[in-house]
Amino acid sequence: MLTAFENVELPLLLTKAGSRRRRRENVLTALRIVGLEGREDHYPRQLSGGQEQRVAIARGRSGDRTPTCSSPDEPTGDLDARVPARSSSCSSSSTASSRRRS
Repeated sequence: MLTAFENVELPLLLTKAGSRRRRRENVLTALRIVGLEGREDHYPRQLSGGQEQRVAIARGRSGDRTPTCSSPDEPTGDLDARVPARSSSCSSSSTASSRRRS
């Protein structure tokens, strides 16, 4: 089983993205963005369902090619009220831009 840090770092290791120091910075930043700062060493059994979902969001945001926009396709009901806004922060702007194209 992987800790939250290891889970977020895994794609970076598989793609050999950056130095160890850079990977660490990216992972810690991604975890901070989703509100899991200080929970890096926790295992899934030590996290709530919403926190587990935030680890998955952080994993998607940790790479060198961090998306400028994300739109989760999984239900976000386990997340607290602040996290969905942060995890899909561009949803209103992307919706507006898609309307303009139509």
